[in-house]
Amino acid sequence: THDQVEALVMSDVIAVLDGGALQQIGPPLEVYRRPANQFVADFIGESNLLAGSVSDAGGGEALFTTTRGLTVRLAAEPGARPAGAGHMVVRPESVRLGAGAEGAANRYRAEIVEVLYVGDLVKYRVLMDGGDELVAKTLAPSAGQQWATGQRVAVGWDPGDCLTVT
Repeated sequence: THDQVEALVMSDVIAVLDGGALQQIGPPLEVYRRPANQFVADFIGESNLLAGSVSDAGGGEALFTTTRGLTVRLAAEPGARPAGAGHMVVRPESVRLGAGAEGAANRYRAEIVEVLYVGDLVKYRVLMDGGDELVAKTLAPSAGQQWATGQRVAVGWDPGDCLTVT
């Protein structure tokens, strides 16, 4: 099927093809959470993809530095390459804002540059200090905190919420 929602909901195993070439095959959750490459990360669902390189690996963690200088801690995958260029992937629902970012291993400051209310969700586009942009998705608040364009917020996620792809 070409319908991603249908494929993710109905299938035990999905295959992602690009121009007839198999890119990844596996259970839907694995393909979504651990895409094999940049194409799969961009094709399945919504992703934040930041260009950069793995600058260090060891002790179960790796450091990824974006082309704009943001340093991100990520969980080192078994057999991961110790260094090289690629993209860091973090899904919008893994990006936490405000008090939700407290205690996150990767915690930064950012400005809200766009707010999109889409019913049960709110999508925030944030500009990180240093210039990288990310999208965060949160449940729409029934009451409480909803940020506005121009507000400064804490942004965070954990090392297990991101990975590198080529």
